[in-house]
Amino acid sequence: MSEFYQRLRTSPQSPSTSTPSPSEFLAAYEHLLKEAETVVSIHMMGTKTTIPTVARMAADMAPAGRVRVIDSRSVSLGLGLLVMEAARAAQAGESADSVQGHVESLIPNTHLHAAVREMTQLRKSGRVSLGQALLANALSIKPLVYAAASAIEVVEKTRGFHHAVEEMIARAREKAGPHQVDLAVIHSDCEGEAEELLARLKGEFNCRHTLVADVGANLAAHVGIGALGIGTMRTTG
Repeated sequence: MSEFYQRLRTSPQSPSTSTPSPSEFLAAYEHLLKEAETVVSIHMMGTKTTIPTVARMAADMAPAGRVRVIDSRSVSLGLGLLVMEAARAAQAGESADSVQGHVESLIPNTHLHAAVREMTQLRKSGRVSLGQALLANALSIKPLVYAAASAIEVVEKTRGFHHAVEEMIARAREKAGPHQVDLAVIHSDCEGEAEELLARLKGEFNCRHTLVADVGANLAAHVGIGALGIGTMRTTG
């Protein structure tokens, strides 16, 4: 990711992505099916990408019933928390039907918030206009982004990054409530701050599993350098 972040800092254009073809998905499925009876294929939200649709096309070309495609309705570690839970269920010996049902039941309780330090990438990605970005920079306004339920939206604008982080924590806590959660702190090239945030959150949330991870190229293309995020997946209640 270091090379990606360097290009993100210096390139005048926003990064772009492309969806693999059905044949590429099918080749991956056929390779996996040589060692597994069933593949549970979990993907980022379908409203922002055609990936789940293309994956389903490939699944229809695979042997009947052996590939299950799930739209996570999220991105980054919102998706990642679901994938890790699916892996735990599979390793525990659950059937493909059980793994799929379990993951789908957790999707409505999986949320991702991100505090954005600078507006450049949001402007490049079309989330805010140039005028809004210039005004926000002048006033030190920092957006709060929410990614879940098949949408990525700016849900709050605060004065200063510290206030954005505090609002993010409050919103994540509201989503989690008193329930047990798997919690991920994500970052775009600011791992030290992410580790400090996780240390704090361990005392404020009812955590089952925790981790710190990079946001990934797709979300970084929107939130830019220096963003922090909190992903929560309620495992009870």
